Amino acid sequence: MDEFRGACGDEELAWACLPHLLILLRSRADGSHKASPFPTRQANDLWNRVRTDAMRPTTLVDDHLFFAFSANQRLAQAPIAERLGPERAAPTELAVSERREGELMGRAVQLIESLIAIAREHSLELPVRRRLYLLLFRAVRDLTCWEALLESVRPRSVTIGSTHSAASRSLALACRRAGFPCVYVPHAPVLSEARLADLPVDWAALRGPAEVSYYVDRGADRSRMRTIGNPGVDPAAGGRATAADGPCVFALP
Repeated sequence: MDEFRGACGDEELAWACLPHLLILLRSRADGSHKASPFPTRQANDLWNRVRTDAMRPTTLVDDHLFFAFSANQRLAQAPIAERLGPERAAPTELAVSERREGELMGRAVQLIESLIAIAREHSLELPVRRRLYLLLFRAVRDLTCWEALLESVRPRSVTIGSTHSAASRSLALACRRAGFPCVYVPHAPVLSEARLADLPVDWAALRGPAEVSYYVDRGADRSRMRTIGNPGVDPAAGGRATAADGPCVFALP
């Protein structure tokens, strides 16, 4: 994986998917694993299904955009959003550049072929080829949709709840490219594996000094971090009471 990261890690799709790729390629095979790329027609059929997926839902509060894909992320972001005003759904019917899609689709296939070649050379197991194609193809879909959305709404800020999901990283990348500030509000414990923990955002609203120290020790810029407590569960931060009829994750600073 280090070989792939060194060769392709700065490529935008590889960077967006890197945490997932690191997880996919953890085990060694016995040398008999013979992964190979999908035939072109099969890859194209899979892409044509992915490119019609509905755009991921986001909300606008005043001119601030919020992206949360889980209940815990929404819980962490809600007290912040509520202080800004009423929320409304962001537009989902947007004109995505077919030229940009085609360019990224071609690069996704090249990345997949490179990764499969490296896996074969080093006897690394690729659990399911289809998962690999879906991961990269969905990153193409996400990145092109985010670019179109940012161009349409031109937000004052963008808040995300994850720094390792490909969808959130794609949005952070689109923000950086377009010049919109991106804020990270965590919703769960910090990942223990350093290779999966980074802060690809302009600002991080962390829950305590331990989290700040964790990221600083791994090279993050302390000036871009603020300690705000845990707004999802901390009444002093304006947090909501958690629902009594479902499981809850408590993330301590």
